[in-house]
Amino acid sequence: MAALLVPKNSDINHYSEAARWLLDAPRRERMIGGHDYEVIVLDEGRSRDSTTDRLEGLHKKMRVVVLVSSLDQLSNELKIMADFVGTLPPPTSTDIQVAAKRMGFGSIRNEDASFLASQDMSRLSLAMRLGRPIEAVVDRLQQNPPIKKQTSAIHGQTEGPKLEDLSGYGDAKSWGLELAKDLADLRDRKVSWEDIDRGILLSGPPGSGKTSFASALARSCNASLVVGSAASWQAAGHLGDMLKEMRRAFSEAEKHAPAILFIDEFDSFGDRSTVVGDNSSYSRQVINALLESLDGMKKREGVVVVGATNFPELIDAALLRPGRLERHFVIAMPDDQTRDDIFKFFWGTNSRVRI
Repeated sequence: MAALLVPKNSDINHYSEAARWLLDAPRRERMIGGHDYEVIVLDEGRSRDSTTDRLEGLHKKMRVVVLVSSLDQLSNELKIMADFVGTLPPPTSTDIQVAAKRMGFGSIRNEDASFLASQDMSRLSLAMRLGRPIEAVVDRLQQNPPIKKQTSAIHGQTEGPKLEDLSGYGDAKSWGLELAKDLADLRDRKVSWEDIDRGILLSGPPGSGKTSFASALARSCNASLVVGSAASWQAAGHLGDMLKEMRRAFSEAEKHAPAILFIDEFDSFGDRSTVVGDNSSYSRQVINALLESLDGMKKREGVVVVGATNFPELIDAALLRPGRLERHFVIAMPDDQTRDDIFKFFWGTNSRVRI
């Protein structure tokens, strides 16, 4: 049994396919039936409990490869079971040259092979198509460098209106002003973190001001603002990359606490009770990881999560339970008086809204 750490930023599923092909080769050569091997993939989308469950029963297999995406997944249980624990190095230029020959690309210059070895393997597999010259592959990758989409953080909100400057928002505004007072008392140690609301859900039609509310709330609370969404985290790559970005957002907020973590398009995470089909496992792992982040070992002290959505009915009920996003405020479109106040704030007291 071998436990192997795959290279950073690689697609662990590629290594899983390679391991299965390798372990299946002796069976093909001997033309015997049955599988005496197992390939287990442990990425950051799985909790430690599910990891332990997957390791049970592996003693019945003659050959086992366990692939992990991070050192955190090398648990004590896994180290006890494994005959070998190692780290897989990233592909070298020589590996690229050998693979290219087997794929029918012919010989590759050393400088091109070195460049291709430095690329993300997922991008490389998209660029290398049968019949496309290797020079064209290199050119495409060089002209279209990867766009790194990371969680954005705005620290020390100083520009723009505070919540008390804004009109409208109803009960949500009252809650936000109370939160500002609570966080001030927290700094003075007059209250504990357990006494403060840790999350709310804002819902309303597009253009109702949910994002503006979060920014103004951060200014009123003299807190950092960290912004994220399912879409921005997913843009990082496969499941493991998305979960890393999600956890990085929570870590960033904890690092700069007190902080407001604003998660836009909160309904994009889905509902485990309704997801079906090939993507159901993916959605469940994402929601489970979000639940773990919302709970946190330290109750994410100093981090208030504000989720925003146009479709609150599509959100998993577990995300809205006490201790998570337990308060729900509906933000309506501004009425005539609110619009008038908005114009006055931004354009001066002589401005009037004409409806």
